[in-house]
Amino acid sequence: MKEWGSLVPVFLTAFSIFFLEAIRIVYQKPEVFISKIDYHKFENSIRIFAKVENKGRSVARYVKPLLTIENENLSQLVYAEYSSSNKKWSFCSKGSSICRICNEHSRGFLCPYPFKIMKNYLCWATPEVDAGFGLNNRRYHHVTNIAPNDSQEVIIGDVYRSEEEKSCIIKFSDEYGIDWKPRICYKVDLEKGAVIRFILELVGEGSNHIKEKIELKITRDELKVVFKGSETSIPEFKDIKKFPISFFLPEFK
Repeated sequence: MKEWGSLVPVFLTAFSIFFLEAIRIVYQKPEVFISKIDYHKFENSIRIFAKVENKGRSVARYVKPLLTIENENLSQLVYAEYSSSNKKWSFCSKGSSICRICNEHSRGFLCPYPFKIMKNYLCWATPEVDAGFGLNNRRYHHVTNIAPNDSQEVIIGDVYRSEEEKSCIIKFSDEYGIDWKPRICYKVDLEKGAVIRFILELVGEGSNHIKEKIELKITRDELKVVFKGSETSIPEFKDIKKFPISFFLPEFK
C-alpha cells in the first residue's frame, strides 16, 4: 500500500497536466461559423455568398467549403451539349430555352449527363493559402486561413435572370473560382419557379466541422434566401433583365 500511496502524487500531477493541456487546446481552438448569407449586386447578376467568421483564439487553417445539392433539384441541372460528329460544344439548353451566358468554348467542365452534386468545392473570395494548380494550370481558390476575429466570404454562385427567356441561371462556383469555366449550372423556369436546397459545409485543420442547410427560392420577380429559419428577400433580382451574351471569353479552344 505504501508503494501505491507514493504513486498517488505522480498520478495527480500527470492528470493535472493532461487536464490543463486539454483545457488549453479547447480554449485556443478556432471557432468557425457561418454568420449569414448575403449578396453582391452586379450589372448582370446577383452573387450569393456566405460570411464565415472565426471567433476563436487561434487561426483556422486550411478551411475548405463544400457544396451538396439535394437530389430533388436534378431536374434543373444543365448539362454540357457536345456534338460527337463535329466535335464542338453547342449552347447549353434546358427545354426550349437556350442559355448563352458563357461562350461555348467555356463549357468543357460541364458534365454531359445528370450527376450527384455531393461535397463539391466552392471558392473563397480572397483565399490566403497557396493550394497549387489544377486543370489547365489554373490556381486553386478553395483553401484559406481565417485569423481570430476575422472573416472570409465563400462565393456560392451567381444568379442570372432573363425576362425575354423567362428563366434564370444559377452558376455555382468551384475550386477554381467563379469567373472561369462553369462546372455546375442550374436553369429555372421563372413561370414555374423553384426551390434549390443545398448544404454548405466547412472543414479545416483543427476547426469544428460546420454543416448548414440553405435554400434559394426563385419566382418570376423574387429571389429569396432561407438560412437558419430566416428568409431574406433580394429585391435587386428583378432589376436583372437579360442574360449577358458570351460572358466568359474562351481561353482554350
